[in-house]
Amino acid sequence: MARTIKETAEEIKVAFVRNETLRSAYGLTGYDADGDEATQLAYYEYNFSKVSVESCLIFVVATCMAALENMMDWFKSDVQHVVDKERYGYAGWYAKKMKAFRYGQDIENDYSHSDADFAEGTEYADTGLTPQEIEDLQIIKYASATDNGHSVLIKIAKDDGNGIPTPLSSAEASMAETYINRIKPAGIPITVINEPADSLDVSVKVVYNPLIFGTRADVENAIETAIKKYLNSIEFNGQFVGMTMIDHLQTVEGIEIAQVNSLLATHAGHPAEDITGNTYYTPQSGYLTLTNLEVIIDN
Repeated sequence: MARTIKETAEEIKVAFVRNETLRSAYGLTGYDADGDEATQLAYYEYNFSKVSVESCLIFVVATCMAALENMMDWFKSDVQHVVDKERYGYAGWYAKKMKAFRYGQDIENDYSHSDADFAEGTEYADTGLTPQEIEDLQIIKYASATDNGHSVLIKIAKDDGNGIPTPLSSAEASMAETYINRIKPAGIPITVINEPADSLDVSVKVVYNPLIFGTRADVENAIETAIKKYLNSIEFNGQFVGMTMIDHLQTVEGIEIAQVNSLLATHAGHPAEDITGNTYYTPQSGYLTLTNLEVIIDN
């Protein structure tokens, strides 16, 4: 894990005063060779100010070192993501392949393409198709896959044309499920969820600035817009967090205090579930829509 600039700079400062040649060149006295790192760091800080040339140079070097270490961490994370999420049969592979599904087009049974992405027989024939035509056939725009140990849970949705997830038709979903069953590893049970968004009922209590909002309706509209913006920002099959929603509300100019009064989630006609006290909620369908909003004005 990459060190912070402060941690790196402190290590350089300790190494600086431990060097006998440098202490001699600067005429430093009173050095405690048996002291711990904290003692030696304090010794450096006593002899050099924070704006000294030496401290400034150390800061520059520490910044460069921290940047390099962060770049290595990011690179390692990216490589690990590719390895863990996109290899044949891994959970992320299912989501990737679901997005590659083309409605109404058969897959080739040519196993010579298997080196491309670790999967056998999953290549589509592109003869005569333009990039736009291929994109139009790829109707699944949202997909996630979760490894449940002995099975894989897949959630899918298409785009309603406005960047909002919406269920596939029964024919589309049936064809997509046939496709993934044909290309998946043998013996791995899968469950495909293609359902309307989970409904979210929100009740919030707020204190607002009457110099910003002229009417109650203005307050309610601003809160509704902020909540919908937050819901749309959650990645597909991501976690809804009540405290994060409140954080979004309190960035709205004129909303001085906001707190959750109650939260109810409903999935595909099931009884509403009280999630007010939950740390987070993962929608069963993979996405949420705001169904009811109650705003309680606390004066």
